[in-house]
Amino acid sequence: MQCTAVCRHRFLASLRPAPATGRRRGTYSLVVPTRERKGLRTLTTSETKVQKILVDTIKATGPISFATYMQMCLSHPTAGYYMNPSNSVLGARGDFTTSPEISQVFGELVGVWLLSQWMAAGNARKIRLVELGPGRGTLMQDILRVISQFPAARTAVSEVHLVETSLAMQAQQKDKLGTSCEANNWALSWHASIDDIPHDTTKFTLIIAHEFFDALPFHLLQKTTDGWKEIMITLAHDPSGPTTATVSRTAPLSSSLDRIAAAPAIHTQTHFREVISRSLTASSTVLGASAARFKSLPVGSRIEVSPAAFKIARKVGELVHADDEAGSSSAGSALIVDYGGDKAYGSSFRVRFPSSCVHCLSCAATSPAS
Repeated sequence: MQCTAVCRHRFLASLRPAPATGRRRGTYSLVVPTRERKGLRTLTTSETKVQKILVDTIKATGPISFATYMQMCLSHPTAGYYMNPSNSVLGARGDFTTSPEISQVFGELVGVWLLSQWMAAGNARKIRLVELGPGRGTLMQDILRVISQFPAARTAVSEVHLVETSLAMQAQQKDKLGTSCEANNWALSWHASIDDIPHDTTKFTLIIAHEFFDALPFHLLQKTTDGWKEIMITLAHDPSGPTTATVSRTAPLSSSLDRIAAAPAIHTQTHFREVISRSLTASSTVLGASAARFKSLPVGSRIEVSPAAFKIARKVGELVHADDEAGSSSAGSALIVDYGGDKAYGSSFRVRFPSSCVHCLSCAATSPAS
């Protein structure tokens, strides 16, 4: 498996603002919400449908994990941020934008890299393209545009697989990709999970995941003198609940642990607060031991660990792995594009509304979280 991490900030720093007549307008910044701009939501403290579900769940079963909170906020079947068709997620009128939406150059370069991997492997097999979290389909559109310029590659492509759970996003992807896929006889299909894509070594599988892993649910752990304990979420006004979690300052901070200074936030009333579990749990013990570098972190350190990311990364490796015992051949290549440093993060969870960071527990399902 060939897997490359690309820092989007370096790429974006080299770009000049697109001219007003360009194909994609706007700059790499989040839209500033004002009451005058049509279509933009203003921050409110009213209870959303997802907040009500979370409140009722906590009342019934007790504190929930950050993973449960994030999963519900982003992917509730009808009210989750990405599932709600009324949310303008991406683009100039959306809550955020990404590299492919700024310039087609980004996607075309990715397409060139993917083609180079197929050619290096002998370009004898059919190509199947897989994208995780395709957004509006812009990146895949640019990749397919590059491929279509080369007759041999255009003929080699047989399948395009999009892993997308949101029906609203699937509709946008179909609008962008449906016509070209039909014209070139490329089979276009959607999957709710990467697990639905079978391992097929008769084809060369090219996988792209752009700003996908950062939006996966995670568990927040804190190291104590007893071991790793999980930071949970409970109701803000629950006198019978556990003590609000705090980070110990008794030990020096490790250089491998990220401590992001809190950005200026819109202060709003929140229904929830953080608490630390009273005892060690199976999940906190297993996840705390999931990486050797976690062992040396001092007491008080926090880490964000995503079992969902582990599982998907493993599946990516399986899809591009050949069955031969010698390991001399490959079943494909994968390109993972995301941001962040090569270290453990303990406070990177952010919610945007749309131009400022807000308290991560204050805007359930109304804003993007990563």
